[in-house]
Amino acid sequence: MQNKKNIINNYLTKLSENNMNDFVDGDIIAVDLDGTLAYYDEFKGKDHIGDPIPKMMDRVKKWIEEGKKVVIFTARAHGGPLWISPIKKWLEKQGLPDLEVTNVKTPMMTEFWDDRAIQVKPNTGEPVI
Repeated sequence: MQNKKNIINNYLTKLSENNMNDFVDGDIIAVDLDGTLAYYDEFKGKDHIGDPIPKMMDRVKKWIEEGKKVVIFTARAHGGPLWISPIKKWLEKQGLPDLEVTNVKTPMMTEFWDDRAIQVKPNTGEPVI
């Protein structure tokens, strides 16, 4: 339990010492929920979120411990607070701090971890496979 508290306290301390403008140097990592951070096989309602995927959960916790800004980037956020609330509860249950949950991309996001994305070479339209 102490480890979870340390992760949360370190993250909140980092955020309180900085504001969003301090993260413009490429420190925002966007992580998809379904199929990336949580197991997903089919949609079962806004209140159902699968079990955490250990390898990704460990990665996110490490980034937070390092003081990196992590946001949950999910299509579920389209439904507003009624859809975001179950996500926030799930994140808290996993020992994560109160992360931003969004479906809006910003220029400050430099990494996207997603099970459905295909990376393309900049300015070419060519996939990086």
